[in-house]
Amino acid sequence: MNSDKVLAMKMSLSFIILFIWVSSAISQNLHVHRTDGVTESFALVDVRSITFEENDMNLTLVTGDTIAWNISFISYYNYEEVMPSSVQGSKPIVNEFLAFPNPFSEAINFSVDISQTIGMELSIYDMSGRQITVLDSGSRSSGSHNYVWKPDAFGRLPIGTYLAKLSVGNQLYHKLLIKTN
Repeated sequence: MNSDKVLAMKMSLSFIILFIWVSSAISQNLHVHRTDGVTESFALVDVRSITFEENDMNLTLVTGDTIAWNISFISYYNYEEVMPSSVQGSKPIVNEFLAFPNPFSEAINFSVDISQTIGMELSIYDMSGRQITVLDSGSRSSGSHNYVWKPDAFGRLPIGTYLAKLSVGNQLYHKLLIKTN
């Protein structure tokens, strides 16, 4: 695994801890996809810390247990927020919010499926909170909406971690994005 990918992976996992808030209304999960095809999933409320030692990633749970992986055995990971159907008695508006491939180098695709016609905005931020771009803003009909972001189209965007923010009605969703070279 090249050093840029390792650095991006370390940076983005470290930022997960900084940008995650625990809410009883939102289930937040970290999925680690290994090169052998196995996916390991962890509820973020159960994660105490993520650290790195040389080429190992260590995930320490609140129980005190530590799980370690050699970074070369991790294909990719993703972070997921799931809004339950009974959030304050309302029906979820977003059926699906995907970002793929992630990590990405030249382009990343977004798929948003909404259950009703409503105002929405999909925007990208860097880790300092600066808005990089707005991919879509306005009223959209129910159904699937697809977007492609090519961040280097207007100049070179640095390798690192970015945040996709989807605002639909009064609901807010985030995806951590990892840009490699």
